[in-house]
Amino acid sequence: MDRAESVRGRQPGARYALVLCTSIYFLSYVDRMAPQSVKEDIINDFGLKDSQSALPTTCANAVYPIAAVIAGWMVDTALVDCRTLLTIALVVWSVCTALTAFSQHLGQLILLRMFVYAGEAAFAAIAFPLLADFYPKRELTAMYGILMLGMPLGVSAGFAAGGVVGSAFGWRAALCLCGVPGLVLSCFVPRMTLPSKSTISERAVGSTSGPRRVSLDDALQEYCEIFSQPHWLVAISGGALLTFGLSIAAEWVTVYYIRYADSSLEEATLMMSLRTLFGAGLATLLFSRLAQHYSMSIQNINFLVPAVFTIPGVAFAYIENNTPQHKSIMYSAAFAGSFFQYSFNGPMTAVMMQAIRPELRGRAFSAWLAIQRIFDMVGPLAAGIASDHVGLRTAMQIIWMVLLATDLCWWAGYMLTPLKADQEVDKQAATTYYSLLFEASEAKDSRCAGVAAASEKSHLCGNLGQKTHEYASVP
Repeated sequence: MDRAESVRGRQPGARYALVLCTSIYFLSYVDRMAPQSVKEDIINDFGLKDSQSALPTTCANAVYPIAAVIAGWMVDTALVDCRTLLTIALVVWSVCTALTAFSQHLGQLILLRMFVYAGEAAFAAIAFPLLADFYPKRELTAMYGILMLGMPLGVSAGFAAGGVVGSAFGWRAALCLCGVPGLVLSCFVPRMTLPSKSTISERAVGSTSGPRRVSLDDALQEYCEIFSQPHWLVAISGGALLTFGLSIAAEWVTVYYIRYADSSLEEATLMMSLRTLFGAGLATLLFSRLAQHYSMSIQNINFLVPAVFTIPGVAFAYIENNTPQHKSIMYSAAFAGSFFQYSFNGPMTAVMMQAIRPELRGRAFSAWLAIQRIFDMVGPLAAGIASDHVGLRTAMQIIWMVLLATDLCWWAGYMLTPLKADQEVDKQAATTYYSLLFEASEAKDSRCAGVAAASEKSHLCGNLGQKTHEYASVP
């Protein structure tokens, strides 16, 4: 497997790392969404107002950016092996997810959710830059499309687990059950190999130069470099707006179904689960493949795909939030809206990594996570406050308005000067590929005259540039 990965330009162990990180990413969203699926039960159990019920998510999201920045800095400066940090993060958030089931008041619920989000932040700050080191640039969009499948699948599973288990045994049993799988997955993290040429792995495993020390001036210059990259800046701007809108939907949509469409808890959580699974899940895979397929023929395709397909997503979001009296129309619009709204997932993550040089990716992605969580923190609380004053149905109108603003960001990104396409082949892969050619040539040396064999070998070397270009286009 490692040899096949090397020939394709990947680092050894790339497939194992992708499967493991996708599984953990999936689980992070299960643990994150399970409390949202039983939100109405928690409100009734603790006697909370709508605005109070949003405090656990709000406070947890306040911790998320801090934890993400610290984790990204620790990995980039080699203070700890990224596998060790990832294992600790996974264990912490899994244990705290299970302990949430024993909360006796709002304060305990808030504290435990803060630890859950801190662990998830550390994982995201490590995994996304690390996987970029495993794969060549030409495969990043497709690779992140697979990784980002963890989000819609995890959201779907979280709502399904919360709805089914919560309805049968109560919300506490649902949250306790969700904490178990993470402890199992943590056993597989230490077995992950690190990419041999990764700036992350070279520092994390303890290079001879030791931890990388960065002065304050150098750190400020590096962050200025990150925030001055226009493609990265547009990508995080659109992503932040979209996070604001989608966080409102994730927090309040099941409550909206129950209150205005007379849906039961089982029905509301089932519809949320299915729309995420078949809408967002399918969209993440399909649109990532679409952007990957046309990446060499259409400039800024990673911006163009979400720019085009977010437009119908806006229309369907408006229909969903204004037709609760017609369940069939509302649910159909919800399915279609989720499909188009998640067209950004793989393409935008690829842009964020392609736009930043490798040694800054950890901090760049941590900065994005910090910004994302600020908007994720404000969205549910803003909708909760608005719901207390004007009603939840009016507050939900924010979603389609934010989606419209997001689409404008995607179009702005499409108008930028295209990022330089990656035309270079990974040296290790090229060496492996051409060693096969020369092995064949050496075998022929034993059967042919020396001059003829030498001439053939020279011919191979003379065409190295042409063959390398052909190799770079191998899917």
